[in-house]
Amino acid sequence: MFHPLRKDCAGVVAMEYGIVALFMFALVFGTIDVGRYAVTLHQMSILADEAARQQIICYAPYTAKVVTSVTCAKNPLSTDTINALAPFASTGGVLSITTAPQIGPGPRTVTVSLSGFNTFFLPRTLLPIDDPLVVTTALPF
Repeated sequence: MFHPLRKDCAGVVAMEYGIVALFMFALVFGTIDVGRYAVTLHQMSILADEAARQQIICYAPYTAKVVTSVTCAKNPLSTDTINALAPFASTGGVLSITTAPQIGPGPRTVTVSLSGFNTFFLPRTLLPIDDPLVVTTALPF
């Protein structure tokens, strides 16, 4: 009764391709999501470093004791600078750069946060991501 079915191999390749392709596409798209996450974190650290540089330049007369007080912007980077340094960091989310003032002893900090970063393919259970993504850089003064 099953003897004719064992010799009929039509569609076996399509069936094997369907099973293997499911895992291959999941692997490729998962790699894309993890790569986007890594690139976003790297670009956020670039923005934090550049904002720290701008703050150091702004506070240079104060640290050199040339002036007694300096007022610097909380977000020292313009929108054009942010788009030039990190073109993919703000896609799909809200990017904010803040400089925390020094309260007591210790350095000032520059914080870059991105809220609303979403993966395209991987669910949050496979790639646990904090929301918002936060990168902090400490200023040396």
